[in-house]
Amino acid sequence: MVDEGLAAPAGSALVRVLADDSRWIDELPPVPAGHVVTVAIGSTAQRAVSDDALAATGYRIVGPQPATSLPTAIELLVPGSLMAADPAWWSRLLGVADQAFDLRLGPVQMVMGNHLPVHLDA
Repeated sequence: MVDEGLAAPAGSALVRVLADDSRWIDELPPVPAGHVVTVAIGSTAQRAVSDDALAATGYRIVGPQPATSLPTAIELLVPGSLMAADPAWWSRLLGVADQAFDLRLGPVQMVMGNHLPVHLDA
């Protein structure tokens, strides 16, 4: 379970997108203005994305995933406020996602809680 001192923003989701190389950023819809989505990576190839490309699209790499993650996937923490503000963007993101985990659900928090600190400490 996630450390009680760390809490994901209300209604958040953890989203996995398969990403075998640095082209993953091209698959993701740009984050709407005024929002940032944090990204945990699983391999060095995924980090080979330019900082300019990240800044231009609203994504920010915050660190490595826990060892229990898929090394061929990136994990995004999407705040509930962003999903509510732009449901069309959220739908486009889900279209490229391999998995999405609703963090409002207790069992999901129990299983995925160790994936959150890298995002929440950033």
